[in-house]
Amino acid sequence: MKISSLIPTQHSIRNPSIIPNMIEFITNNGKFDYLSLMNYNSSNNTNRNSSLIILNQFEDGQIYIQDGHHRIIAIFLAERDFLYPDEYKIETWTYSEYTELTERSIKSNWLTPFDPRTHTRHAEFHNYKNQVPKDVDLAKIFIKHAWENNVYCIPRTIHTIEDIIRSL
Repeated sequence: MKISSLIPTQHSIRNPSIIPNMIEFITNNGKFDYLSLMNYNSSNNTNRNSSLIILNQFEDGQIYIQDGHHRIIAIFLAERDFLYPDEYKIETWTYSEYTELTERSIKSNWLTPFDPRTHTRHAEFHNYKNQVPKDVDLAKIFIKHAWENNVYCIPRTIHTIEDIIRSL
């Protein structure tokens, strides 16, 4: 998968200080496959999320980065311009599903609906997610207000991984 074809869903990253170690890992022939992620957790006594990079493909063929912005930036800065097939998984979405706010989406913790064609998420929005009411009807009102007021996303100005790198 060519990195240049991927569209970020964030306009920044939460923790740029971890990028240099990730670049070193990639430069030393590392890759972010499942085994490497599990080994990292084991050797660092951490319970970090060990998911592969998650890419979302939409009905128009566009592929957006849902999870893995740090890793993709590190790979790119280590002068590799592609992802290996075992470093990512692709989930299929429609734009209407991504922007939908349903009881199911709320119960599955999808609390940041937005249109990735026109907006990007903030890198850090966990405080926001912790404030979402548990009651579905109240949550719908809260989330709609947050989306309309750019609490967790803003109009898109970032279109590529290189755009994020330039903004660091």
